[in-house]
Amino acid sequence: MSQVDWLGQQVGAPYIRRFQWVGLAAPCMVTFAFCGMVLVYLIGGPAFYTKVARSVVIEAWDYPFLDSAGLMSWLECTRRGVNVHIANPCDVLGRTNSYSPLWHQLAWTGLGPDNVMSVGVVTALGFLTALFLLPAARRWRDAILLGLAFLSPPVLFGIERGNPDLTIFCLAVVAAGISLQAGWKRGFAYGLVLLAGLLKQYPLVLFLLAVRESLARLVAVGVIAILLTAGYVALEAPNLIEAWQRIPTTGWVGTYLGAPMLQMGLTTLLPRRVALAPVTLIMQCGLVVAAMLLLWRTNLRQRVMALPSLEGVLLLAGAALMVGCFLAGMSIMYRAIFLLMVLPALLRFAGDSRNKGTSRLLRVAPWLVVVLLWAWVVPLPVSGELYGPGWLAVYVMWQFAWWALMALLLAALFAQIWDSRAIRDFRGRLGWISGSYPVN
Repeated sequence: MSQVDWLGQQVGAPYIRRFQWVGLAAPCMVTFAFCGMVLVYLIGGPAFYTKVARSVVIEAWDYPFLDSAGLMSWLECTRRGVNVHIANPCDVLGRTNSYSPLWHQLAWTGLGPDNVMSVGVVTALGFLTALFLLPAARRWRDAILLGLAFLSPPVLFGIERGNPDLTIFCLAVVAAGISLQAGWKRGFAYGLVLLAGLLKQYPLVLFLLAVRESLARLVAVGVIAILLTAGYVALEAPNLIEAWQRIPTTGWVGTYLGAPMLQMGLTTLLPRRVALAPVTLIMQCGLVVAAMLLLWRTNLRQRVMALPSLEGVLLLAGAALMVGCFLAGMSIMYRAIFLLMVLPALLRFAGDSRNKGTSRLLRVAPWLVVVLLWAWVVPLPVSGELYGPGWLAVYVMWQFAWWALMALLLAALFAQIWDSRAIRDFRGRLGWISGSYPVN
C-alpha cells in the first residue's frame, strides 16, 4: 500500500469508484433507517417511537440508547463517589459496571444522564461512518447481501441500544486500516487496539494484527502491550475483579451467541432436564480439526493471501474478534456486528471465478452470514416441553451453522498467521522453507 494516508484514500481519487451507487447502497440503507427512527422519535414522541421500534428491533426499550444511559449513569455515580462495580443507584435498572473501570475516567467531562441522547447519536454516527470505510460492494448482488447484513437485527439492536460495542467496532476498523500504513504510523493502530482492549478486554485479540510485522517488531509490540496491560490490571485489580464477577454466564438462548449456547440450548429446550456430556469442549476440539481440514482440502490459504490489503486485514481483525468472542463464552447478539468486517472478504471468495473445486462452504459463506444475522427474528422458545421437537431441531441447526462459520473464520486466521511476515521470519530462523506469499 502507498504512503498516502489510508483514511484519505477512502475519499480520494484512487477510490472514486466506491462512491458509485453500488458501493454506497448498503451503508446508505442503514443510515436512512437510523435517520428514519430519529424522525419517528422527534415527530411522534417516545410512545410512538417505542411502538415502531419494537416492530423492527428485537427487545427495543421504552426509549432509545438504553446502554448509553447505563454508561452515563456510571459517570454520574462515579462523580458522587459511588463504586458502580458494586451498586448503581443512578440507573433506573440498577445496572452495575461489568466493563472496565477505564470508562469512569470520562466522569471529568461532566457527561451524565442528561446527555444520553447526544452520546447515543454520536455513537451511532461513528458506527455508521465506520460502515462507509468498509470495502464497497463490487456488484449489486454483493450490495444486496451487504445491505441485508447492515439492516440485520444485531446491527439495529446495537444502534438502538447505543451499545459501547459500536465504539469498539469503530476502533477496530480504523486500527485495521492504519495497520496498512508504512513505518511508525502503524504504532497508532496498536494504540487504538490497546485502548479498545482496556475498555472491554476482548479487543486485545486485535494485537494479532502485529503478525504482519517483522518478528522483531512483533516481539516489541507484544512486550509493550503485555507490560501496559499488566500495569493497568495491577492498578485496577479490585475493580476489574468486581466487573468480571458480574459478567453474565447465563441468559435466554434466543439472544446470545457463543460456544456454550449449543449445550445450554439443549439443556433448556429438551423436554426433560438431562445431564449432557461436555458438548462444548468436544465441539471446540472439533472446530480446530475442521479448520485444519479446510486448509488442507481447499485452496483457502492461497485465496486468503491473494485478498486485497484492506479486505485481508479486515478479515484478520474481524475473524479474530468473532472467533475469540465465540470461544470465550456467551456474547449478546449485537457482538455479531463484527461479522460485517469479514463479509467483504467472504463476498470476494464467493464471487471469485477461480472457485472451481473450492469448498462449498466458501461459496455459501456470505449467505450463511446473512441468514445467521437474521435468524434472531425467529422467536425461539424457552422450553421444549411447550414447543415440541421441531424447535429443538431448528435450534441445533442454527448452532451448527454458527460452528461451521467459525470453522471457516478460524481457518482463515490460521492461513494469515502462518503466511504472515513474523511467522515467515521465525520459520526462516529455524531453517524452514518460508512461504512465497506476499505480506503487505
